[in-house]
Amino acid sequence: MGVSKRMKRKNYTDFTIWEVFDLFKTEKLAYGMTEKTINNYYESLKRFSCVLGYEDLKLNQLNKSDIISFIYEMQAAGVKPVTINHYLREIKAFLNWCFKEKYLDEAIEIKMIKAQDTVKETYTEDELRKLLQQPIDDSYCAWRSWAIINWILATGNRERTVCNIKMC
Repeated sequence: MGVSKRMKRKNYTDFTIWEVFDLFKTEKLAYGMTEKTINNYYESLKRFSCVLGYEDLKLNQLNKSDIISFIYEMQAAGVKPVTINHYLREIKAFLNWCFKEKYLDEAIEIKMIKAQDTVKETYTEDELRKLLQQPIDDSYCAWRSWAIINWILATGNRERTVCNIKMC
């Protein structure tokens, strides 16, 4: 039997959020998470630390009152509840990973805030009929708009997808 070689890690109470985030990022990249998703986690944590005024907060100094302060500050700044919940989900995922990996002594409970669902106004049958009607004139703009409207309605593509289409 050989001697087990184990890397001795720094006392976990000394880690800042950003040091642990680097470990989180490395693990998630190794398991196939996309760079864009990891960047979303980074941006949420960055927003969190900026709102609270902490740059080098030790991970174990973080507590539930910091989460509540973050929510309150975001609401006071006029950020929509859906956006706040987006940040909270990503912070929660990161902190749960920290607890699972023993970088946090105890789990921090994060609850989503209540958000009113905004009902988007939809087109009436008459408005849809007018949109889908073929153009009367032969202008390029009219036919282009008609084609795009039909494409969007047929595929359900979002604005960003439509704007990013490139002809090869």
